[in-house]
Amino acid sequence: MDSRTATTSLQAIGITCALLHSGISAGSSLLTLPILQRLPAGTALDIWTEFFDRGLAVVVPLAIASTVASATAAYLTPPKRNTLAAAGGLVISTLIWTALVMAPGIQRMILLNDSAAELEKAAAGEVLALLKAWSWQNMVRFALSGAGGVVGLWALVQSE
Repeated sequence: MDSRTATTSLQAIGITCALLHSGISAGSSLLTLPILQRLPAGTALDIWTEFFDRGLAVVVPLAIASTVASATAAYLTPPKRNTLAAAGGLVISTLIWTALVMAPGIQRMILLNDSAAELEKAAAGEVLALLKAWSWQNMVRFALSGAGGVVGLWALVQSE
């Protein structure tokens, strides 16, 4: 495989993984979370916890694969290095956003789901507030990974 084919393939992988990540995030917030918000707190948390665990198993590998592919393509393509690095940086920033901003709410929802006593002590409306916060915070992940995919696509179509 020649160098150009390799870098084009890497860019395609980076773009595809970024846009899949973005779509999963958007679908979660726009399609699933509104349904969970109408359910009783315990039921909503049960479903959200499994949903979150399943998403974690898919979204993190997509973010890492996109970032590694974009970073490798950036290394191999000096004229597009900054653009491809930006694409990878946008996608990996979803993991940083999750760790710095979303983690407290995620941990609280997991705690409430795992402990009937904690759920009983929770303030009325706390679960709904946590789900709503997670939903908009997840839309930030949608925007970051989507922007990474678009920047990667822009780099792909630019001439060297």
